[in-house]
Amino acid sequence: MLTLMSFFTPDTFMEALPYAGKGMLGVFIVIVIIMVCIYLLNLTSKLSAKRKAKKKPAGEE
Repeated sequence: MLTLMSFFTPDTFMEALPYAGKGMLGVFIVIVIIMVCIYLLNLTSKLSAKRKAKKKPAGEE
């Protein structure tokens, strides 16, 4: 009977760790880039709304 432990070799696991680490780092970097883009988009939309509010004449709402 074959078991899962018969296929597991610690040497190949240790060889795969750098690849897994690089993959996790890549995912983390992409998430940070997306967060920064969302922050910048929110910041520009807030500034745009403030500028539009300033240009609006006093009699209009």
